[in-house]
Amino acid sequence: MAQQNINIGSNANDGTGDDLRTAMQKINTNFTELYAETSVDSGITISGNTISSNRSDDDIVFEPAGVGAVRFPAVTINDNAITGTRSNEDLTIAASGTGNLILGNLRVNGTTISSDDSSKITISENVDITGTLQVNEINSADSTAIQINDGVNISGITNTATLFVNDDNITIARRWNDDSTRASSVGKSGDTVGMIAWEDDAVYVCTANYDGSTQIWRRAAISAF
Repeated sequence: MAQQNINIGSNANDGTGDDLRTAMQKINTNFTELYAETSVDSGITISGNTISSNRSDDDIVFEPAGVGAVRFPAVTINDNAITGTRSNEDLTIAASGTGNLILGNLRVNGTTISSDDSSKITISENVDITGTLQVNEINSADSTAIQINDGVNISGITNTATLFVNDDNITIARRWNDDSTRASSVGKSGDTVGMIAWEDDAVYVCTANYDGSTQIWRRAAISAF
């Protein structure tokens, strides 16, 4: 329905305008149409700088037309993309208090990243770390060797079952007979050239790969100072 305007006449009290009843009818008709519009009866209240929903558990939906976007002073929301509109400014998403930032099954709390479904966090691309990396454990998911292409400087104590240095074929194993399976100079399966082992009174060097029959280990006695 088109808006109904009240005829106020040409001059004050000239008797050419709408009478009071007709004028009030037009006002009522206009208000009836106004309140029938979804922007009024949708259950949304705008009070000061607050937009709220009057119906329990209702969403508040901002839906632009076509390729339009929802724009705020420094942020544009277009479909599922949030973009900063001011040049070189940060886009900050911060939880309140002890709250977390939840991204799917990924949880971010301060400087800690964890997985809500208790699975591993997978980084599919190369990672450059310019600071200090602190880890409790490094292992391979497919039981293959972990490749380190550059030098590693270790200032503390390193506890390893076996240390391999591929360049010079050096492997430092545990004690000579740590699991009671290496009983002679023939060695055991898995022994390779370059391995070094020890006991309280001797140091052992493996001179060839294990084949089940060749005496591949040599021993040097250790004496006290």
